[in-house]
Amino acid sequence: MAVAAGCGYAFSPLYRGLTPQFKVYIQMSGMIVGSMVEADKRMVSYEHRIRHQKRMARDMQVWRQYEEDFEKKGTPGVGGEGRVKGPGGEGSS
Repeated sequence: MAVAAGCGYAFSPLYRGLTPQFKVYIQMSGMIVGSMVEADKRMVSYEHRIRHQKRMARDMQVWRQYEEDFEKKGTPGVGGEGRVKGPGGEGSS
C-alpha cells in the first residue's frame, strides 16, 4: 500500500491535498476489501472440502451397505473365500 500512496502523492494533486487521516482511511479500506476477498475465497474452499468429505463418507457408507448385503447372500469371493472353487477343486474340468 505504501507504493500506491507514493504514486498517489507523486502524480495526483488531489491526493496531496487530502488530510493524513483520510489517506489512512483510503489505504485501510483497500486492505479491508482485499482481506474480505481472501476470506471469501478461503471460505468457499473450506465449504468445497467439507462437501467433498461428506460425499465421500456417504459413498463409503453406501458401498459398505452393498458389501454387507452381498455377504449376507453368501456370494463367494467377498466375505469369505471358503466356498470358492479354484484350479483343481470341485467343478473344474
